[in-house]
Amino acid sequence: MVQASECAVPVPLYMEKGSTGTMVNMVLAILVGWERGCSDEERGVICDGVLGDHGVDLVKDFQGYYGLDAHGGVGPDTRGVLHEEFDFNFVEVARTSGGSTTFVQPDGSKIVWPPPPPAE
Repeated sequence: MVQASECAVPVPLYMEKGSTGTMVNMVLAILVGWERGCSDEERGVICDGVLGDHGVDLVKDFQGYYGLDAHGGVGPDTRGVLHEEFDFNFVEVARTSGGSTTFVQPDGSKIVWPPPPPAE
């Protein structure tokens, strides 16, 4: 059996509004902690596994703070800041977290990670 960490399929590049699952929770948990340290305002983001309106607003604030294009999705640039500032290696965590995430892409398509095993 191939482990997710050995999978040749790349981790999806984007996590847009409507994404759900383990990786959403992990990113939101980091951003909620960041917000508590940098702002007097809390948006009431709940780590419920869904990147919804409040989570997108929090991502936008984070992106703006770090000088990124504040669009609210978690893509390569935002992931880079998460790695630099919080030592959060998005790809490695996605490959080893053991959970499942549905990544909504900028075109609205959905990619489930990890991918299901090939049929025998």
